[in-house]
Amino acid sequence: MSTGCKTLAFSLAALVVASCLLRGDLHGTSDSMVLSGHSEAVACVAFSTDGQFLATGSFDKTIKIWNVAQRREQLTLIGHSNRVLSLAFRPKGRLLASGSSDGTVRFWDTETGREKKVFKHASDVLVCVAFSPDGSLLALTDYESVRVIEVETGQVISNCHGHKDHVSSLAFSPDGKLLASGSLDETARLWDPRSGAQKAVLKWKGSGLGHGILSVAISPDGKVLATGGGPYTVSLWDLDTYKRIVSLEHHQWEVMCVAVSPNSKTVAWAGYDRTIRLWDLSSRMDKARLDGHTGNVMSIAFSPDGEILASGGRDKTVRLWQVPDNK
Repeated sequence: MSTGCKTLAFSLAALVVASCLLRGDLHGTSDSMVLSGHSEAVACVAFSTDGQFLATGSFDKTIKIWNVAQRREQLTLIGHSNRVLSLAFRPKGRLLASGSSDGTVRFWDTETGREKKVFKHASDVLVCVAFSPDGSLLALTDYESVRVIEVETGQVISNCHGHKDHVSSLAFSPDGKLLASGSLDETARLWDPRSGAQKAVLKWKGSGLGHGILSVAISPDGKVLATGGGPYTVSLWDLDTYKRIVSLEHHQWEVMCVAVSPNSKTVAWAGYDRTIRLWDLSSRMDKARLDGHTGNVMSIAFSPDGEILASGGRDKTVRLWQVPDNK
């Protein structure tokens, strides 16, 4: 789940890798490049803004940095004492933020593998992290609330209160003026990240069984918010009117993660049914189904040029897929 990152040129070497990956089709495909190394579920994936590296976080408490072009592990970052649940690269750099159920957010220099700083929560809760587009702010979850801090100083800029259950996902708009949050209380909320003022509440009418919204993503053109949850549903919302555009019910189980391509034309989502779906925003039609994971798909992310989709799953693997018809 990237937040506000502008589309950047993918490295030539990574494009060579992309050309080796086979395209998906509407009938599904198992063709993907598999990166193995984690010993437990892969909960989060994030591309560096130059597209050369992929960070993956796992229930095994580690973070791995992969060289995409060479298809190999470059570094393993060790420091968290519990599951790594969220990752975000700072825009225009190699600084990586990681959130963990050990109650800490850690900052890493991914060139050296050194830990730069640690922020500790008051309680050990699920932590999600997201950088603002200019990299000056970091939003992080604190159970039912969202905290926004200044990256350089650690100073708290704002606190966003309103959710009634765990906040599961965060995403900044590309201009940095909106922060979206999704929660198990079955709402997505939009905030002014600097003041903490609530701008809108988007209510997803779920089953009432506590599934809630598990993932949010804002399109890079700033027009659409995608939300995913359970059971089955992905909803797309107009960020000018805050009205629902459409709800999609393609999965047999909960949708755990959503992402929007850098050109804002494709929405991807995945979840408990082990598949990844791609949907075309213009035609409002299915684009592809990607099959290959043997466990729940827990996280997905587009490469900065939109050519590759990375996925992490409960099967302990990371997969790289070429995105079909990425025009």
